[in-house]
Amino acid sequence: MNKQETIIVVLLVALLVAWGFYSRPSPGWREVRPQPAAEAATNAVGQATAPAAAELTQPSVPERESEPAQTQPRPLETVVSLENDELKLAVSSWGGGVILAELKQYRSDVDKDSPPVAFDFGAMPCLSMDEASGMGPDRDYGVEVLQGGKAARLSFEAPGGIRVERDFELGEGYILRVTDRFINGGEEPSKVAAHALRLGPIPETVVHGSRSGEMLVGVDTLEDGAKGKTKYWGSKDIPSMFGYKPGMFGCSRPPQIGMPESVKQDIGSPLRWAAAKNKFFVQILTPDEPAAGGFVHAVRDVSVSNALQLVNVSAGLQFNEREVASGGEWVRKTSFYMGPKKYSLLKGLGARQSEVMQFGWLSWLCKQLLWVLNALHAVIPNYGVAIILLTLIVRGVFWPVTHKSNESMRRMQEIQPEVAKLREKFKSDAQKMNYAIMSLYKQNKVNPMMGCLPMLIQIPVFFALFTALRNAVELRYASFLWVRDLSEPEGLFRGMIPLIGSLNILPLLMTATMVWQQHLTPSSGDPQQKKMMTWMSVFFTVIFYNMSAALVLYWTVSQVVSIVQLLLQQKKRVAARA
Repeated sequence: MNKQETIIVVLLVALLVAWGFYSRPSPGWREVRPQPAAEAATNAVGQATAPAAAELTQPSVPERESEPAQTQPRPLETVVSLENDELKLAVSSWGGGVILAELKQYRSDVDKDSPPVAFDFGAMPCLSMDEASGMGPDRDYGVEVLQGGKAARLSFEAPGGIRVERDFELGEGYILRVTDRFINGGEEPSKVAAHALRLGPIPETVVHGSRSGEMLVGVDTLEDGAKGKTKYWGSKDIPSMFGYKPGMFGCSRPPQIGMPESVKQDIGSPLRWAAAKNKFFVQILTPDEPAAGGFVHAVRDVSVSNALQLVNVSAGLQFNEREVASGGEWVRKTSFYMGPKKYSLLKGLGARQSEVMQFGWLSWLCKQLLWVLNALHAVIPNYGVAIILLTLIVRGVFWPVTHKSNESMRRMQEIQPEVAKLREKFKSDAQKMNYAIMSLYKQNKVNPMMGCLPMLIQIPVFFALFTALRNAVELRYASFLWVRDLSEPEGLFRGMIPLIGSLNILPLLMTATMVWQQHLTPSSGDPQQKKMMTWMSVFFTVIFYNMSAALVLYWTVSQVVSIVQLLLQQKKRVAARA
């Protein structure tokens, strides 16, 4: 192996290692499966056979964070169910917010008969206003059903003579429109206290394989202004809120002594929207006017030692105090998205809300690959087949470059005896030897860099595909052959196999294709190069073994295409000699 090839291989390995650490930023974080909504709240929603009528239930909704001391019994809770084909929401008179969100198109488990995904916001109602203003979760609202059960109005008399009316209207899709009216019916100007509008707590999701142990929840906020930046509160910022500063590559463990159970960090700059998300689902709160600020709230699991592990995260938007003239009103309209992290849906929301996908510096390529994947799925409704077709398209684009590379390597292999003679002739003068070898390469139209060029070109595509697929809700529980969930490793016989934990067949097939490809690829005959390529196969097997089946399927098919290309070129050369 010559010096240039050695440098390129070392750089590729270093790049893969660095990327592995970058894509897995915080070892030691545990994913917690979203807890099912409390039975009482589920029953309240399930009884809504006639959505035109509000339901009166006993106060047995999901347990709140705190219950104020009551000198007299609290009024019965009224729970209104708002529902369309995609979303089902339970709106409570206790706090005037959403206590349950059910995504009807997404099942909660890999089993096809499992119930829909449900987010329980009972302990911290979503879209409720904070307690400091007297409009918080402990406030009892009156409830009125509107539009034949398609909307609801919650109201109460706030301190200072202000009447608060909250209209919740669920249209199509995953959007809930919230209109807050602060009406001053008095004879003097009155003020609406500064307050926050909050999102519900969103839990981690269970994952396995290479992403097991990562923090897959986060909060995103968009600063106001034409050049406002999207801030991603994730594996770096949220741990620091608890006083934890991870060491290199996030390998150190945080101390538990003195660490609070929950933390809240205020954001002082004006915000256009705030979002709370996990691996596949997201809430986004977007008011019609920028908020004065916001906050991030995180809760950790105090029952677990030796690691900082989250239970959930949430966020909110802060609004300043506002004066309302006598007989006047202040109206604030807010859009609330509660649904999947699906780019085709998020891009239509505007206000750069699709940035919660967090595609990064290869955003343009991620979007194109995801669009092609979904377009292929629309024709053949199986994501495994769609990934295979996408791989064939990508390799078809790179076919000419790969073909040229293989031919260059073959010519280099043919002139190796002459290269050996030049090395022996100029072994005492490295400068003359390198000049003579490069002249020989030029004379035979050989480029020593061409051998690694296809790999260098495909690395950005591989990174973009990894980024696009890692949180693609389209692949969640998508099956292909023996694979039940393309978004995770196959996990056959999980927990039954020592050391590796489970059997993943695709990475083993990928390794076999890599070895076959290396056998067919022209080489310089250098034993050091063969040893390096063998270790590369082992390295790739370790890296890919616990990656999502979708990504391993892509790489395996890509290797198969390389093998076919090499066999065709070999057959063509044999035919030419005959």
